[in-house]
Amino acid sequence: MDFNGLKDIILTAAINPKDLILLTASRDSTAILWNFENGEKLFDLVGHNLSVNLAIFNNDGTQAYTGSSDLSCRIWCTMTGVLCGVVYGNRKITSIYVDD
Repeated sequence: MDFNGLKDIILTAAINPKDLILLTASRDSTAILWNFENGEKLFDLVGHNLSVNLAIFNNDGTQAYTGSSDLSCRIWCTMTGVLCGVVYGNRKITSIYVDD
């Protein structure tokens, strides 16, 4: 798979096996949802301004979560790429737990 549009390395990735969506998080402050079957970029998840350190899906795959060195965790709708919410911490985000 060719990840066109990335300016730096991918730090982490997660796959939503239900819809075959890949979520990548990169040091260039980008998070991207990809079609895992054909490599097509679905959505740029824009909002972080520092390295995106982690990326996960909730249990049913309807939401993606990204955590960043910018002290925020962002929640995204996987079907639209729309930002659903932001949670701020006091340290860079290095882990997230989602309990549906």
